[in-house]
Amino acid sequence: MSAADFSASAHVLLAERAYVADFLPRRVKSASWGRLHRAEAHWLNAYDELGLRARMTNILLKLMCYRRVETDWGGYKENPSPAEISAAVRELMENHSGTLSLLLPEDRALLVLEWDCLSIYVYNPGAKLRRLMKKIARSEGFSWRKAKK
Repeated sequence: MSAADFSASAHVLLAERAYVADFLPRRVKSASWGRLHRAEAHWLNAYDELGLRARMTNILLKLMCYRRVETDWGGYKENPSPAEISAAVRELMENHSGTLSLLLPEDRALLVLEWDCLSIYVYNPGAKLRRLMKKIARSEGFSWRKAKK
């Protein structure tokens, strides 16, 4: 696969149904967004102190134990190393910018971690991948549910 193929596949998958591994146990109602944003800013700025970076990295690395992944982070790569994934998450959180996308070709699914989110979105996960992600998310203290459309 080329970088262009990766981008085209990712673009198509972003239109599919998403599930989310979320730091919060359930969706926050819009009436509470002000409180959410204050807490979220704190968590995103204290990611190491609170173990957030390690937990999010662990979700990705655990998934990589079971699934082949491809990424476009720093140029297209098949099966990036754990060190590359850890460095990508570190860069996202330290720089407060960027998006890490992981394509799971056998599942025809896309995983997305954005710098300003306390969650990891998985687009188009089949039943087996949903079951696996639910176990992985919960093992790191995250919830797992359908994302809001």
